[in-house]
Amino acid sequence: MLKTKKCPECGTQNQITNIFCPTCGYCFVPEPEKPAEPAPRETDSRGEHRLFKGVTVAVIIVLALITGLASFLISREIERSRMVMVETGTIWKCSECGNIYKKRVVTVEVPKADSDNYTVEIVEGKCFSCRYGPEVGRYQTLLESLSRPDTPLSSTVEMQPTAAEFLGEHLELFPAEDVALVRDIASEADPRLVERDFEQFAGKPIHVTGKVVASEVIKAGDGTEITYLRLIPVMGGQELEVVFLIVYPGVSGLLKGDVADCYLLPVDQVKYQSGDRNVSAVLCIAMFMSGGLTPP
Repeated sequence: MLKTKKCPECGTQNQITNIFCPTCGYCFVPEPEKPAEPAPRETDSRGEHRLFKGVTVAVIIVLALITGLASFLISREIERSRMVMVETGTIWKCSECGNIYKKRVVTVEVPKADSDNYTVEIVEGKCFSCRYGPEVGRYQTLLESLSRPDTPLSSTVEMQPTAAEFLGEHLELFPAEDVALVRDIASEADPRLVERDFEQFAGKPIHVTGKVVASEVIKAGDGTEITYLRLIPVMGGQELEVVFLIVYPGVSGLLKGDVADCYLLPVDQVKYQSGDRNVSAVLCIAMFMSGGLTPP
């Protein structure tokens, strides 16, 4: 006999293998139980407030640190880029007498961050007095006095070695009492060649005639008076586009506009200010000069 099961809904006998009742559709397979929902958790409003407050404080601290660091970096860059005045250049100190015989130092404005790159270097050597004698050293000092801010030269002056040697050996010619003392030793050089090939004429006496375009008595640092002349050489009745700057040891009677007969020792090639331009010129020490001549 087949086993049956009774439908709990309609009472119909069903085969034991039936899943649904054919009469009412009842399902004999039980539905799975739903898991129990967790009981609602009581919230701690005071704990959440403390957590929020802690996070806020931490964020404020981090922002303050970032702001402080940024301000420090910005202020440091501003400080580094600030312009400062520094000295740079070279000082030459005599290894024998200890005197500073040459100084090429300037003051420049640079960013503070680069200021350590600018220094004043001290170099040892021998001054003109120790190399060629005190009188030559005095003449070098006189020449350097021409490159002060209140004088016409815009470049420093340093007597060429050949000129210093000639000067030291013929001090009696600076200045010469008579033209006869210098006439035979001075060459009739073309002033244009003297300017162009200065090294060939440095320290060699020359004879030049020209027009005085400036004359000024300058007092050197030791109180010595020297006459500073600017001469435009003249050849064939024509003024040349060459400039001679002449230093006469004493007060010369030559004035602006005079035509002068000059016996000179070229000592250096320099720059001088002409208006807003720097012009190259031949710097000479005069041995003998006379004026009031007719241009050749």
